[in-house]
Amino acid sequence: MSRKIGLWLIGARGGVSTTVAVGLSALQQNKVDATGLVSCLPEFQSADFVGWDQIVLGGHDIRSGNAVEDAKALCSGHSPVYSPDVIAGNLDLMSEFDSAIRPGVMLNSGAAIESLSDSEHVAQVDSLRSAIEVIAADLQQFKDSSGCDDVIVMNLASTEPDPGTDDWPVEWSQFEKLLDANQEKVPASTLYAIAALERGMPY
Repeated sequence: MSRKIGLWLIGARGGVSTTVAVGLSALQQNKVDATGLVSCLPEFQSADFVGWDQIVLGGHDIRSGNAVEDAKALCSGHSPVYSPDVIAGNLDLMSEFDSAIRPGVMLNSGAAIESLSDSEHVAQVDSLRSAIEVIAADLQQFKDSSGCDDVIVMNLASTEPDPGTDDWPVEWSQFEKLLDANQEKVPASTLYAIAALERGMPY
């Protein structure tokens, strides 16, 4: 049965996400082989994995930018991540990824992450609850517009400061009180996770 899977990357303009996008594009165009990919070993051939051409990318980021230019930057300099020919011919796919990147949420992310942000590319929210609603709406819009059967949300963003979760409640009904009280110790990564799970999307 043909399926289409969305892969939603948090921190979509970062180096790791850009490399994922370049790698997927290259695999879709048969510009690289599957060397090093454990899921492509003979032992996994009976698994019902989707093909590379059945995966579509989107994501959130707090920075503006251009996926094509980000990809080109990673194949230049003294320590290139990949060679220029890997992205040659894949620019349309990278542009599609770029058009699916939405402004990210930056609540309680710490000063280091805030310093990376571009104000015009940060979602304007006034509470933890509203942040979750914005994230969830972006995820649903991506799923609907791209015709995906499922969306997997993966956090590849910069590391947040330790929120000090030793005293966090283990019951969801109690944790919701932290959301209602706009507790500053609830980081953006947790809000992304809640939004994804509320939409039934693996995180």
